[in-house]
Amino acid sequence: MTTILVVATLDTCGACHQYNLYEHPQLKYLIKQHAQIRLVEVEGYYDDGKLTLHSDGPIHPAFRSKIKFFPSFYLFTAKTWNDPNQPLSGAAMGLDIDNMIELESEYDPTTDSIWKWIKSSLHHAPFKYSTSITKGLHSPYIPGFGIKNM
Repeated sequence: MTTILVVATLDTCGACHQYNLYEHPQLKYLIKQHAQIRLVEVEGYYDDGKLTLHSDGPIHPAFRSKIKFFPSFYLFTAKTWNDPNQPLSGAAMGLDIDNMIELESEYDPTTDSIWKWIKSSLHHAPFKYSTSITKGLHSPYIPGFGIKNM
């Protein structure tokens, strides 16, 4: 089963620029090491006061309503992300995705915290990966970035 990791950033967001500069290259490298996770990058920008979303691939029509702040991180099943007729099913880092309420008082979008959240989320519905699969989600030595302990 493939899981979609959606990273949403905004072109005018200072935290997004910091994330893109310091954390995103490391996370992208980790994701490439794990075939069961596919990365979808969504960038938002305002055009005449309206939020416009851009990605290299399709964006589920319900995704816009899930975004509450930037940068934000979401896991969706490939089945729901790829079918615009299905409601999105998944998880959001720091949010209850169904009620869209903030769950954590501290939101720290570092590679370490994002990777820990991914590994933890894959143990729960709707993902339910076996422990053997998530044990394979380790953090290797990242060339140019050093050794990460996750």
